[in-house]
Amino acid sequence: MTDIITISALLVLLAAQQYLHYIERKDLCNRLMSRDLVDYKNVTNNKPPPKGKNFVQRGLHNFYNSKKEGDN
Repeated sequence: MTDIITISALLVLLAAQQYLHYIERKDLCNRLMSRDLVDYKNVTNNKPPPKGKNFVQRGLHNFYNSKKEGDN
């Protein structure tokens, strides 16, 4: 029973990852094919470019800020 739940959870995570990669590839293709920022904004309906999702950098930043606040 636990095997089925584990495999199902992994399949859901894999599907979610594939969907996120699809969206990122689509956005990257739009960026590469755009002539300039104005053209890119017209293609994406004036949405700003997505922010980075680097969890390592975010973790280091949070760690540094917590240590900095702890020194006070």
